[in-house]
Amino acid sequence: MKREIITTIIITIICFAFCVACSPGYAETFTPENITDESLTLPPLSIENSPTPTQAAVVEYTSTPQIFNQTCPGIDDSLVMDLSFDQINSWRNPDHKTMLEILDYLNRGGNPIKLTQALADKKANLLISDVTGDGKSEYILVADIEYSFSDYLGIFQCNNSHYRLTSYPAEGALGIDTGSYIDLKMVRDTNLNRTVDIVISETKDHYVYATILEWNGHEFITLSPNARIWKGYGPNSLTIKNRSEDSMLRFSLRGSGVPDGLDISPYDMEGPSRRQINNFDWDGSNFTLSSIEYDLPRYRFQAIQDGDLYVLYGKFNSAFMSYSMAISDRNLDCWSSEKAQNYAASREASWNSPTPTPVPQDDNETLQLIAYAYYRIMVLHTYRGYQAPAEDTFTLLLELFPENNPGHPYAEMAELFWKEYQASHDMTRACGAAIQYAAEHPEILAPLGSEYHGTQSRYYTPEVICPLR
Repeated sequence: MKREIITTIIITIICFAFCVACSPGYAETFTPENITDESLTLPPLSIENSPTPTQAAVVEYTSTPQIFNQTCPGIDDSLVMDLSFDQINSWRNPDHKTMLEILDYLNRGGNPIKLTQALADKKANLLISDVTGDGKSEYILVADIEYSFSDYLGIFQCNNSHYRLTSYPAEGALGIDTGSYIDLKMVRDTNLNRTVDIVISETKDHYVYATILEWNGHEFITLSPNARIWKGYGPNSLTIKNRSEDSMLRFSLRGSGVPDGLDISPYDMEGPSRRQINNFDWDGSNFTLSSIEYDLPRYRFQAIQDGDLYVLYGKFNSAFMSYSMAISDRNLDCWSSEKAQNYAASREASWNSPTPTPVPQDDNETLQLIAYAYYRIMVLHTYRGYQAPAEDTFTLLLELFPENNPGHPYAEMAELFWKEYQASHDMTRACGAAIQYAAEHPEILAPLGSEYHGTQSRYYTPEVICPLR
């Protein structure tokens, strides 16, 4: 009987979606060309318990004061340096000894043009730019630490007629193992403050960092103290692109689905997990976590949680699509406390232990999540001022989930929201009615996200079910 109800619901939502697309006003509502991802006044995302990576520091090779109005050492073309760079290894980075030789060569009047050509011939990762704003170019490249599997970023700066080597991390210029693997990405003004920044991808302690270094007049500081993701055992990457709404850069780190601050392996996570992308945007002071994107959901509760996150980010069209997927996609699997126990037992099973018997599909969970998806679509329409589709969704929710149906409690919650909003036209009061119902019926929160949904899952409290207030 429950499977027949689910089939009826799927057919109904397909017909409903067709009517939505064809009715006046609706086509405009859900065409990507006419939808913008509005920003909501909501608490900003934060990464808790996240250690700050090593700060950029200056290693002085001269005791002279920082004066930038003098020229660099005069060029002496008679100077000869071994520019064959035999020490450059298979990673095409000069080693630490070569970096010190370069520093000495420049300070004795070596020709920077010859040096640049030699590095380019070796395909060393070299960038040339004025990153300190003193009118003189800096030479920026990555160096290997001998007898270790680590790198550092070296910056040759000229001040007071001498070059100095600035390194990130600081211990790199001393030839000390940094524990970091560094890929030099670009030099560019990342936050539109007319100062050129250095962007590197840094891998350290199982994390991948987007490290953005900027000169503040005295030293290099990091503009991305918490921009990181657990690299896991699959592909990971740093992607840099312009945001669609302005010319600011967005840094996106792809890695495993381990929540930040948890010092565990992806294989030690409880419950289902997905690889994810952490997006970092400029907030006026630093590049901070602005949104999270996940791989396509496998379980219905994941589609629900995706929709709820999209609402928080103001991506209402994406939220609607996720809720629609939760309603109509028959390929999405269920999840339950029984499945969680079976999942844990399967992971612990040894070669000599029998594989646990698979848990059957939980039709109750399916109906509960479908009902909740309808409720969230109704709330979303109401918030956006689309009263006709909101009412149609509310009416459909009541028809599909009558009394004694597993999804009926969500219909009751929707009814309290709807009645309050019709009386007051106040989202805060309407959401308050729904939140109060959830607080009095905490069992409706468990299928959405609870302790048995795994480490990556959100944990649902009453306030989560109606944030648009």
